[in-house]
Amino acid sequence: MKNSPANSRAFDPAKTTLNDWAQLFVHGLAVVGVIFVYIQYEQNSTDTRVERTLLYVSEFRDQDTGVGLAQRDINDILWKNENNISQVAAIPEDDTRKAEIHQKMVFQWIDSSADSKSPLANSLNEMVSFMESLWVCVEESLCDESAAARFFSQYAARFERNFAPYIQNRMLYAPPYAHGLKGIAALDSDQ
Repeated sequence: MKNSPANSRAFDPAKTTLNDWAQLFVHGLAVVGVIFVYIQYEQNSTDTRVERTLLYVSEFRDQDTGVGLAQRDINDILWKNENNISQVAAIPEDDTRKAEIHQKMVFQWIDSSADSKSPLANSLNEMVSFMESLWVCVEESLCDESAAARFFSQYAARFERNFAPYIQNRMLYAPPYAHGLKGIAALDSDQ
């Protein structure tokens, strides 16, 4: 058993030649190189996903883009109706009138802006479309989920809450409507 092939190749530092040490060193370097390349690849992938997410942030903040104009129109409506919103928010959640009052209020905003240059319904649809695009980017791992959550989840949740009657109405006719908005709103911004 002493001279079996399995035992003859056992590592014995005293019998190891310089060539054996060199081969061991080269194999070790190869493993370290592969690990380094993998870490660099992952870091570059993360950097790229964050950069893509920041493009969405720029678009969202730019008042000259479709979503920037929509955001301005939506904010104008919300500011103009701040007192009404506060009154509805003060109604207890278990009061069955709350949902009805909220629905009437939202549809009144939409109806009153229908003849204006920028109808609210168009702005709402633009915002939902933007969130849908961002959600696809996150879902396909092209955008960074953590960055998207930090920049957009709270806004998306407030938007969804404020315009729930409109969103629910649209979902009756197009069930996937606002799927991306709901996905972004559900992201954990504390990641």
